[in-house]
Amino acid sequence: MFAQDCKDFYFLQANKTVEITICNKKNEETGKNVYTVSDVSGSNFTTVNVQSEVFNKGKV
Repeated sequence: MFAQDCKDFYFLQANKTVEITICNKKNEETGKNVYTVSDVSGSNFTTVNVQSEVFNKGKV
């Protein structure tokens, strides 16, 4: 049995930024999450450094 190969997964690639917008029922933006991957390492396992920022309405 083999585990999945994570190196191609977008969230596990170095120097990538992923932004997820949060909207209410009226489709109005109420916030966002920003994830920045700074380092990916490992051969038999994967270690990832991720910075996460959360922005609320009025601060987006």
